[in-house]
Amino acid sequence: MKLTHINMKVTCVLMFISVAFFSFGSHFDNILWEKVKADKNVTLYYADGDDCNYYKTEAIVDKSYGYKADDLMKIILDYEKYQEIFVKTTAFYPVKETNKGTVVYCRIDFSPMKDRDYHILMTTDSTSDTQVLEWKPYNGMDVKAAEKDCLRVNHVYGRWMFKDLPDGNVKLSTEYYNNWEYKNLSMKIVTPFEKDVAVNNMKAFLRYILRKK
Repeated sequence: MKLTHINMKVTCVLMFISVAFFSFGSHFDNILWEKVKADKNVTLYYADGDDCNYYKTEAIVDKSYGYKADDLMKIILDYEKYQEIFVKTTAFYPVKETNKGTVVYCRIDFSPMKDRDYHILMTTDSTSDTQVLEWKPYNGMDVKAAEKDCLRVNHVYGRWMFKDLPDGNVKLSTEYYNNWEYKNLSMKIVTPFEKDVAVNNMKAFLRYILRKK
């Protein structure tokens, strides 16, 4: 009995190590998503957060377009094309490489969150059928201060996931958890707008990749 108990403990430890080293370990893990909206191409999910809301969108790219998950990953990592895909992103360029990932400077112009800028650390991960791009705030002392006409924000999280499905299609998803520091605006007013932004970002990416084929 004692030996069996020890073996169970060892097994549990090994399972924990396996999860720690072979899962993506995301800021978005274990979110209880609520489906709130769907149209022909994009499904939207929502969850309450502590100081801002979580948003997730999903879409399917049909196998007839010939894409695989790694093809879509290459497109989203093409920084020079980023502003062409997401037209309300007015600046998006890598600043430096670190041993953890790429530091990127971003500036957006989505009213009512006009003229926000920030730095993010972008990291990538993958399995045999899934490609993941994730970002989180980067607030190192080595980054430049906010532009004079911008509000610097420091709470910007997100993730893209591209997954090859058994039927040959590719599943896309995006997740966001951002605090844009709205002034004199309640979340009751802001939330519908942020939902639309999440859906429109996915639609913008779909338009770009389907137009290329």
